[in-house]
Amino acid sequence: MKESGSTQKEQVAAVFGRAAPTYDRTGRFAYFGRRLVAAAGLAPRARVLDIAAGRGAILFPAAEQVGPDGKVTGIDLSEPMVQITAAEVQRRGLTQAEIFCMDAERLTFEPASFDAIFCGFCIQYFPNLEQTLSEFRRMLRPGGVLALSTWGQGDPRWARLQKLRGSYGVGESLGGTRRRQPGDVESVMRKSGFEPVNVWTDEVEFTIGSETEWWEDLWSSGPRAGLEQLDSDARARFQREAFERLQELRGPNGFAERRQAILGRGVNP
Repeated sequence: MKESGSTQKEQVAAVFGRAAPTYDRTGRFAYFGRRLVAAAGLAPRARVLDIAAGRGAILFPAAEQVGPDGKVTGIDLSEPMVQITAAEVQRRGLTQAEIFCMDAERLTFEPASFDAIFCGFCIQYFPNLEQTLSEFRRMLRPGGVLALSTWGQGDPRWARLQKLRGSYGVGESLGGTRRRQPGDVESVMRKSGFEPVNVWTDEVEFTIGSETEWWEDLWSSGPRAGLEQLDSDARARFQREAFERLQELRGPNGFAERRQAILGRGVNP
């Protein structure tokens, strides 16, 4: 990937745009989205901004929490993702929800416009996270809440498969910076001006029923970028080797993987 920030954003938007129709097949983003919304403690009629809203893992439970008199605004870099989620908003008849295509580093809202801002699993894409979170804080009213999430430590049972993925360049970060320790997340939130700050981990085990489902899941999320960069022979070779290693993980119901998320909640003083 080229180093240019704009080029990286374009690639992220394009990859997730192609993944949008089948995004979050396993439901992991939806699960942690509900957990983050619950932790934020939204009040009825609250004004909410959802950064990198995707297919609505946070937007929809937040809309339910604020009720018909509140407002949840989602933004995302990917136009296809926005279009699909906007159609779902309309299908559900949610007058309190909307979504736009917008760069999270170039927000066009008035200062102090929101009671809460969510940022689910996207902080790794911001090269200057402290500066970006400070801008989010400017968008919050005094006493407003920032709630964010990022991936924590991986399941050690999957370490050999993860190593294989790394050897082929089939990762998840799309060139972003990893922050896998709760202390790192707490530190950057405090440096950005939030106080008090609470950071904790949450874990859940997901089960994928078959090798084919696992392969399709790679194509419907961030690792798609790495798969697209492989030529057909290398991709077939990676798939064959990955399916072989998956057999080590097979259980009675398929392939179980424990996913850990780091969740953070900070208040704008």
